[in-house]
Amino acid sequence: MKKVIMIFSTDENIAAIQHLHNHLKNIFEENIEIQDIFLDRLSKDEPLEADAYLILSEDILQLLKNNISDYSKILVVRRSINKKFLSAVTEIPDGETVLVVNDSVVSSLQTVYNLYELGFSNLNLVPFNETKPASLYDGYTTAITPNEEHLVPEDVKHIINIGYRDISFDTLLRLTQLLELENNRTYKNLILSMKTVTDSSSFLYTKYLQDFLKVQALSHTVTDANQAVILCSVDNQIIYTNSKANDLFGSHLSSLNIDSLTELSPMREGDYMQAEIEIRGKLYSANKAPIKLMAENIGFSYTFQPYKNNPGIKRNGMFAKYTFSDIIHHSKKMDDLIAMAKDIAKTDYTVSITGESGTGKEMLAQSIHNYSSRKNRPFVAINCAALTDSLLDSELFGYEKGAFTGADSRGKSGLFEQAHGGTIFLDEIGDISPHMQLRLLRTLQEKQIMKIGGTRLIDIDVRVIAATNKNLEDEVLKGNFRDDLFYRLNVIPIHVPPLRERKEDVLPLFSFFVGKKFSDLTEAEKDMLMACSWPGNVRQLENVATYYNALSRLPNLESTSLTGSASLRGHTAFDFENVKFQVLDIICQHTQLSHGAGQIVVLQHLRERGINIGDKNLRLLLKQLNDDGLITICKGRTGMRITSLGYLILGKQRL
Repeated sequence: MKKVIMIFSTDENIAAIQHLHNHLKNIFEENIEIQDIFLDRLSKDEPLEADAYLILSEDILQLLKNNISDYSKILVVRRSINKKFLSAVTEIPDGETVLVVNDSVVSSLQTVYNLYELGFSNLNLVPFNETKPASLYDGYTTAITPNEEHLVPEDVKHIINIGYRDISFDTLLRLTQLLELENNRTYKNLILSMKTVTDSSSFLYTKYLQDFLKVQALSHTVTDANQAVILCSVDNQIIYTNSKANDLFGSHLSSLNIDSLTELSPMREGDYMQAEIEIRGKLYSANKAPIKLMAENIGFSYTFQPYKNNPGIKRNGMFAKYTFSDIIHHSKKMDDLIAMAKDIAKTDYTVSITGESGTGKEMLAQSIHNYSSRKNRPFVAINCAALTDSLLDSELFGYEKGAFTGADSRGKSGLFEQAHGGTIFLDEIGDISPHMQLRLLRTLQEKQIMKIGGTRLIDIDVRVIAATNKNLEDEVLKGNFRDDLFYRLNVIPIHVPPLRERKEDVLPLFSFFVGKKFSDLTEAEKDMLMACSWPGNVRQLENVATYYNALSRLPNLESTSLTGSASLRGHTAFDFENVKFQVLDIICQHTQLSHGAGQIVVLQHLRERGINIGDKNLRLLLKQLNDDGLITICKGRTGMRITSLGYLILGKQRL
């Protein structure tokens, strides 16, 4: 813990002193100890020992020459005015003479300087001096004071209280460096503090933000060493590029605006974006994501990775991006699972992956594909539970032109056809209807498909990986699932254990999700993570990590919005996590400056996506999303709108 001594003339204004204490504690939290020294009580030769000394005026330096041996540790505190109080000052008519009242002449002068630095040169600001005759201020009608209203002459009727002044950003930054407390938590507190005050050193704040962005970029570069990385500010000025980005676009990037890169034109709009772009004749997978600080967007990162697959394949996003090395784990259960999956990947048999929602079944399926001989061919995934019967039929098998009303006049190839030579991943296979079960059984048996409205069979060469969070054996016994299809799918079964059965993986996964911020976790917070049963598994853990990244604190792990509520999880008609992101996505699409989405709109769009949850369950789900700050619910026509944290979590899921 660092020791900071604050030196004041007297203790007469204890409220102002406490305000400065609180400001320092908000920035440095438990990392500093503050001691107050008052000059009217300080012995001439009494030695003072601290890591930093804060004084309010240079005038007292000479008085401290026998008390402080190292003057390099002394900082003169500059002060700033909180933004929320300035609107009243702007309403003062131009040219008016205004009395500025503080607890001393020096403080009054400093407040005057603050106001002039902020651009209030249209006013005639007069510093108050209580030692002067009161008659000197006759005729003054307006006064500005930082919480010293009792000192304002009685005849002044219009008093604008601008509150106790805060410590300026440049002072806090120099103190951070002097105390060697440059860490993520302090960075965030500094920037959050700067958002509340008006400060003439805005150029320093801008440079600080840019440096922070560069640090974040370096972190991205270490984590994604195989990717080209570009970092830009919110106004699209390129701040940082790694060597791979320079090789890709040219070393002159740092002097450009991101808008000048014509290849990135498909990624201009929106915070989160994925696209396939061509650069110098090669196809790249490009991702755009915001860099958040306390839910505030301070810039964007762009990452680029070349496709490794054969150049002749039309990608359309049908590729597997995960490999076994991407599965973060420390547990022996996952070691054994991965070893088994690698052996299975070398074969061409149908695989059935079972496990609770959020355990990472699709990541495992992608890893199997990328470890197999089909790795250079398409990987196509579909959530069978998210579509109605007719939509699923047309998506999987395609249709001929004119097959039904509203069909594309050119017809459409189905996912089985598009996955030819590769792998198709059928997620939530346990939720398909008897009709679709029969269609799928024939496809697996004959290795042929027929489009809707078609008359010819099409041969396909596709490996099938199916996944479900249901017990298909129980579903067979209940008559809900065909036994012949079950045996076709269950050639090689793999079960992914839930996170509560492999607690050794909790902290490594959380560390991966939050990066360097993991070092900010307290032991108590780690114990909380280990104690949680994680009913939503890795998906829930990632959502909690996203929450921690945005707000620098853990949510209530008993909360239901990030974990799935007991009542909703027990409802077998739908998967809470899936529906939550569907609802967020719908509200996101309808969020405008003036209005959002109503419950009727959300229900209608859910039904169009094949999800029927009912009014009661929707109201419960919306309340949970609102309680955790992911959406706001307003009365009347305004409706529901997504929040910054909602955007963050929704975007994280999409990525």
